[in-house]
Amino acid sequence: TNAQANILSPVITNSAKGGVVNITKNGTGTWLLEGTSTSTGVTTVDAGTLGGNGGVGGNLVVNTGGTFAAGGLNTVGDFSVGGSFTLNTGGILGVQLAGTLPAQIDLLSVTGAATLSGALNVSLLSFSPALNSTYTVLTAAGGITDNGLTLTGAAGFQKQIVGNSLVLKYVGGALSGLAAVPEPSSMVLIGLAMMCLGSRRQARA
Repeated sequence: TNAQANILSPVITNSAKGGVVNITKNGTGTWLLEGTSTSTGVTTVDAGTLGGNGGVGGNLVVNTGGTFAAGGLNTVGDFSVGGSFTLNTGGILGVQLAGTLPAQIDLLSVTGAATLSGALNVSLLSFSPALNSTYTVLTAAGGITDNGLTLTGAAGFQKQIVGNSLVLKYVGGALSGLAAVPEPSSMVLIGLAMMCLGSRRQARA
């Protein structure tokens, strides 16, 4: 529990006597786990940010007020979860995109199932995505359940669940929110129809 940014490299294991170690992230600071822990307990993020390029051996739960983001501060990375991943309402899953190559995309790899109910916040690191480009940001061997995951951050993205992967697709920034505009030929036909209707009304008069 603190308000600082901390890099944690040691591997966290279960107790030598067989006890399971649970981890809870509190406080407004950031923990970056750089080692892949083997503890099979539950890692819970109640506040602040948990991230890094390591992993946890058990389940990972992000609650209201908490954020999980693979990689470091303004750097992409991979993080593994040996159990299930649960993003509860009010929790945030942060992803950073720096390009189209796998090494340029944050990735959360889950051995179990992923249940997504909070927000997916997208950040671009000096990168402009191409139209219709796609980015895999989460995989879950046990399947993915979308319980109302919302998108925040960079505009123009849509979320897709493709098999056991959560994929972001770039559909074009502000253009994606514009209504369809009739083509010029359609406008000409509409104008001619209105003129014909006006002529018929005058003839009847």
